[in-house]
Amino acid sequence: MIKNLLREILLIIITILLLGCSLADSNEKRIEIYTPANDQENLIEVGLNESDSYKLDSKYTHKMISNILYESRDISISLWLKPQANFNWTTILSAGFDQNNFYQLATSGNPDGVNTGLVFSICKDGNIERIMSQSNKKLEVGVYNFVVLTIKDKQTSIYLNGELVGTSITRNIIKDINTKEMIIGKSQFFDDPVFEGKFQELTVYNYALDESSIKEKYNELLPCVVLDSIVFDSYEIFQNDVFLPYI
Repeated sequence: MIKNLLREILLIIITILLLGCSLADSNEKRIEIYTPANDQENLIEVGLNESDSYKLDSKYTHKMISNILYESRDISISLWLKPQANFNWTTILSAGFDQNNFYQLATSGNPDGVNTGLVFSICKDGNIERIMSQSNKKLEVGVYNFVVLTIKDKQTSIYLNGELVGTSITRNIIKDINTKEMIIGKSQFFDDPVFEGKFQELTVYNYALDESSIKEKYNELLPCVVLDSIVFDSYEIFQNDVFLPYI
């Protein structure tokens, strides 16, 4: 009888230990970084900080398969974008199965006839919810912009260049759409404008970045953004061998 009791106690201890390991694994911070398909090498250009950037236009489709977006309730999606234009409903990210079950991040929109800045839409079984920024909080054309979407405890937030520009609690979250596939720069189900320009460092996290972390990531590359946006009209400023331009 004592042996049976000891055996049961040992089994309980082992079960607790295994459960603890499982919980630890599920709480481990993970990230996924977009890389293009092997046949898309021609889309790669030099971006900020000499990292790879990727062309976006109607001819090419960039697809990311994410286990994090499929499994995790709290998430973050961050990327740098350099648009050539900014039309209403230009798609940044899109995923789902049909017009009744999808999520989509767009550069701007006018769902109620009033222009907005960035718009995140999520629709489950035909019930659509949107988080929007004000019309002046939008992507700047010809310049790299840092866009971050976070979800924590159903609080969905949009950040632009380190600043919180839109937030709201939603009934549904990205995990509820039940898909691993995400398309960059094109809408899967709507005739919305295609994103034309570049993007880089598309990263998915299995946790919500806080505002200080987002600002830190933005400030890290801000000097590169400024340098990338400068167009030199004269070589006169490069005197005394301070800088030798490439000709």
